[in-house]
Amino acid sequence: IETIDFHTGERVEYISNRELELICNGLWSQYRVLQYRKSGQKFLRACFVFSFLFFTGARITEFLLSQKFCIDFEEMNYCVPQLKKKYWKGPHNESYINPYDRYKNGLIKYVVIPIDHVPEKHIKYWREWLKSRDDNDFLVDIKERQVRNIIYRYSKEYIGRKIHPHALRHSLGVYLTNDLKLQVQDVQKIMRHTNPDITFRYVRLKNTDLKEKIKISKGEYEK
Repeated sequence: IETIDFHTGERVEYISNRELELICNGLWSQYRVLQYRKSGQKFLRACFVFSFLFFTGARITEFLLSQKFCIDFEEMNYCVPQLKKKYWKGPHNESYINPYDRYKNGLIKYVVIPIDHVPEKHIKYWREWLKSRDDNDFLVDIKERQVRNIIYRYSKEYIGRKIHPHALRHSLGVYLTNDLKLQVQDVQKIMRHTNPDITFRYVRLKNTDLKEKIKISKGEYEK
């Protein structure tokens, strides 16, 4: 789905929770068939990538720098590597330091967000993928280009349209606002928006209430 926020004029691309289920169900089924073969792991990895990016709203760089210890299944928290540009300079306002050098030098900050909103079915996907990884391992050992290719390929295959990785971040905002009906300030914390106006974009995209109002008004008019 691609829609326009008429307040900002920005195009917002996202997928619905139902579309996510179509993708993940297809990938999980492929994995179950091929799980004892090496080729089966690529389907499990792809399922994890879609599910994790959808339910955490992680940017690709945050995702690639996340390690297994960042996910706490006991407390249901995710420690997100904080990589906004204002934190990218060195400790004494030095020149730009790329994310991987920041990681090597221990300069990454973490923001803790809850993952209680993640369905148990998807937690199962996460556990299955992570069970073979050590605490200090990255969640996936692939590059940004490979993440993009995974999302392009399997979104086209299972829902018939190629989406961009950032669409999964938008999808979380729509899911939290429309499906779970969380308050804007709660969505803002999970999405890690410093400006609440950005979060309100997902409220403005919500059209279910408008449809209900039209139905009610039409019914009263016809009476």
